[in-house]
Amino acid sequence: MNQFATRMLAIGLAGCACAPALAAEDSPFSANVAVTSDYRFRGVSQSAKDPALQGGVDYAHPSGLYLGAWGSTIDFEGFDDDANLEVDLYGGYKWSGAGVDWDVGLLHYAYPGSDSDNDLPFTEIYFGGTYGPVFAKYYYTNDYTGPTDEAAYYLTAGANFELGGGYSLGISLGQSAGDGVDESFGDSYVDYKLGVSKEFAGFGFNLAYVDTDIDPEIEDDVFNSEGTVVLTVSKVF
Repeated sequence: MNQFATRMLAIGLAGCACAPALAAEDSPFSANVAVTSDYRFRGVSQSAKDPALQGGVDYAHPSGLYLGAWGSTIDFEGFDDDANLEVDLYGGYKWSGAGVDWDVGLLHYAYPGSDSDNDLPFTEIYFGGTYGPVFAKYYYTNDYTGPTDEAAYYLTAGANFELGGGYSLGISLGQSAGDGVDESFGDSYVDYKLGVSKEFAGFGFNLAYVDTDIDPEIEDDVFNSEGTVVLTVSKVF
């Protein structure tokens, strides 16, 4: 994989770690803040292996409609020195049927101040469902991030299990593919994550191992894809 393909892979993986925060009781509004030791999205570092500050706001209507915004500090030094922030805007609809909690929506990834020649912003539609502890979600874009006009998709599935004592185990597996992905770096790729979560004193703690099958691995700090352990501390308001 050449250097351009490697960098485009990392950019293509850029996106939100957005699971909309749980709303406070009797309020359709919620907010969340977090600090993570390394902002990894779909396996690739967006913060050059450094800590990142993150946060978001959500509105959930009783009908199932929702809107939200989420942001994180990023570091693309050497590829786009002006890209220091990622802002994700999303909206959708949730409902239940046949024992499944369904979710469909639209997600836009923005990079305020980034070099327009890199064409980083892109938009995905998504559709997914959760059945008990198991979930699956499909994301699609008709114009993949970076200098390509081709389509791409991301398919992810996983499960969350209660371990007792307030601990929970989360596992997930994802694949990125499509002409946009192939054109940018030559092949599809897989990422996976295994993590344990627990709440202490009103804060959520998640310790996870994150890795990809990218070959060769990206060993530089910027867009690093080596397997690593990530600690995230979060708070929901």
